[in-house]
Amino acid sequence: MNHKINNMIRYIPEPIKIPINAVAKNLHFIIPKSLRYGKTFLDTYNFLQESQWWTKDELEEYQLSQLEKLLNHAYTTVPYYKKIFDKKGLKPRDIQDLKDIKELPYLTKDDFKKNFKYLISKETNFKNVQLINTSGTTGKPLQFYTNGTINEMELAFIFHQWSRISYDIDDSRAALRGPLIDNRKCIEFEVLSKVLRLSPRIDSVQTVKYYLEMMKKYKSNFLHGYPSVIANFAYMIKKYDIEVPFQLKGVLFASETVYDWQKDIVSDVFDCRVFSFYGLSEKVVMAGECEKSGNYHCLPQYGITEFDSDTNEIIGTGFLNNITPFIRYRTT
Repeated sequence: MNHKINNMIRYIPEPIKIPINAVAKNLHFIIPKSLRYGKTFLDTYNFLQESQWWTKDELEEYQLSQLEKLLNHAYTTVPYYKKIFDKKGLKPRDIQDLKDIKELPYLTKDDFKKNFKYLISKETNFKNVQLINTSGTTGKPLQFYTNGTINEMELAFIFHQWSRISYDIDDSRAALRGPLIDNRKCIEFEVLSKVLRLSPRIDSVQTVKYYLEMMKKYKSNFLHGYPSVIANFAYMIKKYDIEVPFQLKGVLFASETVYDWQKDIVSDVFDCRVFSFYGLSEKVVMAGECEKSGNYHCLPQYGITEFDSDTNEIIGTGFLNNITPFIRYRTT
């Protein structure tokens, strides 16, 4: 996204309301998608919309080509992986098949933390990187690098997942996630992306009614956010018999474990499909539901996913991050 464009407009419920002028209202339609979200985002999104119809053989061929690029990059620019290859007596060209990846050892969280400075590509431009801290839900938080290009690709994968329940790039959505907004009764509307950001702190019937009013005003087609917060939102609507004055196309859960009771109450209150997907900050695996099933499907274009049948652990090799690559990474 072009950060030079000021696309944030803030509202305070009462008594002050800041109007959007006619130009701001039309920014979303005037500015091309490539500027709103970035060229990398748009290229990745279009690729995913096309490649989702590829055959199994075509997808595996793509995975192998991406793996070859990743391994060559890791061997020539990431000291940790060069040492691993040399120790095993291997070269990237020795990995001729997707199954051959098992010739490489696992990368554990402890390995990553211990060797962090050796896991950074020597080609990294530190002027354009961002240091990420994982939440540590497994008890082992990590730090690693990403950048704008990687983040654009990640967003394209998320939007592609959402498209399975008819989410379009131009759809508007309300978001109940992220940090509390400065004034807990504030909302923020991002004109370019048509995202109505609502503070996740919901502690009164007045807040619930106000949020519903704003979602109707800004024509939110989808509701996106933490399952725990959206479930609480739905619970209060149901408990106090509050009318929902619009029809959502879907609810998009994110960033937390999803429980059946949360999906049940949210789908009941909003009378629509509740959709969720699985991903990690490390960007090694992405899996989500589809239009026909609530089962999770791994996205082969995102990386290579393995399962340890003994521990039920997911092992991921991600294609997105070439700054601090994760190859055969044990996710727990």
